[in-house]
Amino acid sequence: MSEALVDERTDAWQQHFDWPAWLQRWDAQQTGYLPDREQRFQAMLDVLAVLLPETFVALDLACGAGAISQRHSALPTSALCRC
Repeated sequence: MSEALVDERTDAWQQHFDWPAWLQRWDAQQTGYLPDREQRFQAMLDVLAVLLPETFVALDLACGAGAISQRHSALPTSALCRC
């Protein structure tokens, strides 16, 4: 299968998929299992704020739904999150 065909199919599929809504549903479902989930995310981000310089690049290796990247991207810093 050609790379152009794969890109075309991927683009068409992504246009019809509501990623933010999917992540919101995933977060709600996971919170049922881990009620303190948000505090765990915040603890991770707090550690980054202490250990790393104000400007850095975080690389999301696509090993999950993107919950940490979404929260990292919402931080009021000059740090970048690349997915």
